[in-house]
Amino acid sequence: MIHITVKQRGQQPRPRRCHTDATLFTCPFCTTDVCKPRQYHQIMTHIAGHKLRAVEYGDHVMYSCSICCGKDTKHFHCCQCPKTYVNKGDLKQHLSSAHPIATCTPKQEPVSYPLQESPSHQQPAPHPTPEPPSQLQPASQPQELDLQQTAPPAIERKLISMQSPSRLHITVKQRGQQPRPRRCHTDATLFTCPFCTTDVCKPRQYHQIMTHIAGHKLRAVEYGDHVMYSCSVCCGKKTKHFHCCQCPKTYVNKGDLKQHLSSAHPIATCTPIPQPVSHPLQETPSHQQPAPHPTPEPPSQLQPASQPQELDLQQATSHPRHITVKQRGQEPRPRRCHTDATLFTCPFCTTDVCKPRQYHQIMTHIAGHKLRAVEYGDHVMYSCNIGCGKRPKHFHCCKCPKTYINKSDLKRHLCSAHPMAPETQPVGRPLQLPSLQQPAPCSLKLAAHPVMVKRKQISVQCPHCGLNLNSKNLKKHIERKHHEVLHPETSVLPAQCVDKKNGLYVVSESFSEPCTFIHVVKKFWGSSHKVMCEMDICNSRVEMAQKSELLVEQCVHLNSVDYTCDVAPSEDLSEHVLTEMVEQKWIGDIRKKQCLKLQHQAESKGATFTSLVTIGGPDYMYYVSIYEPKVSHYSKMGRVLVNYNAQIKTWNCPCSKGRKPCVHQSIAKWCLYQMKQQLFQNLPETEEGIEPAQPEDLDSLQFFEKWVPMTG
Repeated sequence: MIHITVKQRGQQPRPRRCHTDATLFTCPFCTTDVCKPRQYHQIMTHIAGHKLRAVEYGDHVMYSCSICCGKDTKHFHCCQCPKTYVNKGDLKQHLSSAHPIATCTPKQEPVSYPLQESPSHQQPAPHPTPEPPSQLQPASQPQELDLQQTAPPAIERKLISMQSPSRLHITVKQRGQQPRPRRCHTDATLFTCPFCTTDVCKPRQYHQIMTHIAGHKLRAVEYGDHVMYSCSVCCGKKTKHFHCCQCPKTYVNKGDLKQHLSSAHPIATCTPIPQPVSHPLQETPSHQQPAPHPTPEPPSQLQPASQPQELDLQQATSHPRHITVKQRGQEPRPRRCHTDATLFTCPFCTTDVCKPRQYHQIMTHIAGHKLRAVEYGDHVMYSCNIGCGKRPKHFHCCKCPKTYINKSDLKRHLCSAHPMAPETQPVGRPLQLPSLQQPAPCSLKLAAHPVMVKRKQISVQCPHCGLNLNSKNLKKHIERKHHEVLHPETSVLPAQCVDKKNGLYVVSESFSEPCTFIHVVKKFWGSSHKVMCEMDICNSRVEMAQKSELLVEQCVHLNSVDYTCDVAPSEDLSEHVLTEMVEQKWIGDIRKKQCLKLQHQAESKGATFTSLVTIGGPDYMYYVSIYEPKVSHYSKMGRVLVNYNAQIKTWNCPCSKGRKPCVHQSIAKWCLYQMKQQLFQNLPETEEGIEPAQPEDLDSLQFFEKWVPMTG
C-alpha cells in the first residue's frame, strides 16, 4: 500500500480543509503542530517547498513526511517498500540498489534507440474502415482521427504537410513529451542519456541521469509544438548543437537557431490557427467546448468527461471569465499580428505595452506573465495590461468582476469572498450532479456562510515598551526587540576587577575567539568620577553622540562590568622572592631596582600593583595586569596587561619592541614566580644569562640583552 506522501508523476498534491474552520487549509504531508492551518495561497506556498525537496524516481514522486510515523525528524518513504530514510541521498542509493528501474517499470521506449524518429510513428492512422471509430472514441485524440478519415483529399494533404514536415531528430520532441533515459546494455541497473554518447555522459544510476537530463531541459529551445534539446550524439559536429525541428540544419548557438526559425519557418505558415477565443476580451467556458451534441442520447457518453456539468453550472451561476483568467493547465498562446503574419503579440497586453515581436521573443515575455500569475483552485490569473480603465497592471478576479493591483489584496479577497471549501471538496463532486435541478443556489449560499466568521483579534500590551499589538505577535516582538531583557547573559562579555579602589576592570574585547582583553574604568564614588573605555571606537561614538545632542549610551564593555562580581587574585609581592630570582639569574640587579621602584609608586598612589587575571582564554595562557604611572598608547588607563604562553614559553608586553624584554615582563615573572612557582621548574636556570658586574648605564644593559637569548 503506497504511503500518502508517495504520488504518481503528474499527480499534484492538494491541501486539506481544516475541520474547525472551513476557510483554512492544512498540509497533507505535515501535522498541525508542524504546519498550522492557513489560507489557501499560504498553504500552497508551503506545499511548493515540499515539491522542491521531493525525490522523483520512475513514475513516483516521494515528498518529505512530517506526520506521526515514529520519527521525530522529516523523512521520506520508499515508493516500493516500507522503509524510511531521513537523508535524500540514502533514499536514492536504496532505490538504485534495491529497486532498479529495469525491474520496476515496463520497457516502453522503442522510439529512443534510432537516431531518427518520424512523427508518423506517433499517429499511425491505419484505419480506412469506418467501423473502428466507435472503439477509438475514448482515446486521447478521437476527433483528430475522425478528421483525418473524413477530410477531403486536399485538406488531408495539407494536414500531412503540416504534421510531418521532415523526419524529426531524436533530440526534437513534441511539447509535453518527456525525454526518458535509456537502459545500459552492459548493466541493467544503469542508464544513459538519449541525447549524449557514453563518452560525453557515462552510464549512471537513474536519479543521477535524470539530473543530467534536467540540464538538457534548461538549455532546450521551445518553438511552437516542438522542443529542441542540445545534441551530443555523433552528428558530425564536435561541440554541442541543436537540430531544427523543420529542416535538417543544425546550429551551435541558441540565438542563431531562434533567428533561423523565425525567418525560415514562421509559426503563421507552419501551425494551424486554433485561437478563435483570443479576440474578445470576455470568454465564457462554453467556448472551450462547443457541445455539438443536441440530441438527448449522448449524455451517457459524456459522463466520463472532465467537467461537463460543472461548466453548465458556471454558465448558470457565474459571470463570464476575463481573457486573463485561464484554467489550470491551459497554456496562454500568443496572437498573430494583423499587419505582419510573422510577428506575434501578447494576449494580455496592448501593442503600446508590448510591441509585436517574433515568436521566441513573445514567449519570453509571456513567461514573465507566468511568473507573476496568481493560482487559486483550478484558475490561473495573469496580469492584465489591456484597456480595462486602469492604467497600471492589475489582476481580474476569477469569481467576480473585481480587479486588484496588488497580488496580496487579490489573494486576501479570494480567501474571504470566494473560499475554496465549496469548490475543492472531493466528496462533494458526485453530489453536485443531482443538484442541477433546483437546490443548487441554496447549497452555494450555505457553503458561503462560514466566510462571515472571522477570528477575533486580541490586543495586548508589551510589558517592556508598552506597545499595543496583536496577541499572536507578542512573543515574536519580545524576541526581536527585547532580546537582551530575556537573555542578558548572551550580551555580556567576561570581565574581572583588577583594582577595587580605583574601579579598574579587565574586559574581553569581543565575543569571538581568540580572547583578548582591554582595561576599562568605571568609578562613580569619591571626589573624582570616571567612566571610560580603552577602545578608541567606543570613545568616538560617545563624542559623536555628544556633538549631535543625542542620548549617550555605554558601550558593551562598560555594560559588561555591571554583571560581574569577580575580583582578580593579587598578593603583596615580597622583596625576598625578588632577591631569590636575582640569585638564580632570572633577572638582574638593575631590573630588581626598577621593579621595587614601581612597587613603591603603586603603594603611594593606593593602586593595586599586580593582579592575576583568571577569566577567559586557554589554560596555558596567563595574564597579569600591572600598574604603570606613565599614560601612553599602551597604558591609557594606567595599567599594562602582560601575557605568558606556557605552551611555547613566550612573554608578550604591549610596550616591548621585538624580542627586547621590558620591566613589565620582569614584574610579571615576579608575580608568577610567587603565585605560580611550578611554571619555573622546567625553565633553564640561566634564562637571562649572567649580566655584567657593574653595568654603567641602560644602553649597556640593552646591548647585553640582545646577545643573551630570552624566553620572550
